[in-house]
Amino acid sequence: MSKQKRQFFRIEYPIDERPSLIVGDDTYEVLDTSERGMRLAPIHAQAVPAALKGILRFRDGSECQVAGSVARQAPDGSLVVKLTLGISLAQIMKEQRRLIQRYRSGA
Repeated sequence: MSKQKRQFFRIEYPIDERPSLIVGDDTYEVLDTSERGMRLAPIHAQAVPAALKGILRFRDGSECQVAGSVARQAPDGSLVVKLTLGISLAQIMKEQRRLIQRYRSGA
């Protein structure tokens, strides 16, 4: 198991658990999150603005406001977003607990 070499803990989501980023009329699939960043699934049909401000909606129905900018496009086509208004540590920990409970027993 490799150690994360990041400043903030990152949650990588299973396909069925991915949150949605809602920016105006557009919705983006979120592959992973941390307190100060997120990675969006590759987007082919729509242009993504350089600056993003919207609602991050988690699968349990909770939401938080986020804002940031696209930092780069990863080799797999996903978009790395650096957040200036990020996700609280409490929300990250809540998500981590929820996922552990759900997948610990192989559900």
